[in-house]
Amino acid sequence: MAKKILAVIKPLHKQPPCNIKNLGDPVNSSSKSLTAALEEAEHLRCQLKNDYNERKDDLRIAADKIDETVNELHTSVTECQNMIKTLSSSLDIMQERIDLLSTQLTT
Repeated sequence: MAKKILAVIKPLHKQPPCNIKNLGDPVNSSSKSLTAALEEAEHLRCQLKNDYNERKDDLRIAADKIDETVNELHTSVTECQNMIKTLSSSLDIMQERIDLLSTQLTT
């Protein structure tokens, strides 16, 4: 955008001094160029803002899904730990009975 502005301004510096009557065309041309450049800059700003908002929404959705998945994993791990505790006590009881039967068989 700066290049466009410079492209408009530089020719004005190269022109020989002129009277006020001749200033209308370069000033009008410069004004139109600056207006077009500003409109383009505003359009780009709006596009960037929309892209930013879309990506921000996508990130929020992804973060929510990750949070939900982490909670589900935590629940699953807790359930597995509870099952292991239950099975461990059952295996201990079974081992005691096997040991008791083994001693009864040997005596």
